[in-house]
Amino acid sequence: MSRIAIPEPVKGSRWNDERGEVRVMAVVEGYVVLRRKGCAPFLRPLRVFVAQFRPAL
Repeated sequence: MSRIAIPEPVKGSRWNDERGEVRVMAVVEGYVVLRRKGCAPFLRPLRVFVAQFRPAL
């Protein structure tokens, strides 16, 4: 059985959720630092990030 490869967040990559696009500012010790345009940065644990966000097309 093959597994689907889930892309990993890297600095500068863009991702989407139900609220819109975010930019990855950093990935540090199991956390992802994100920022929406015009908003303050925020953190998500990597596990939660992968469950909530999808790569932007």
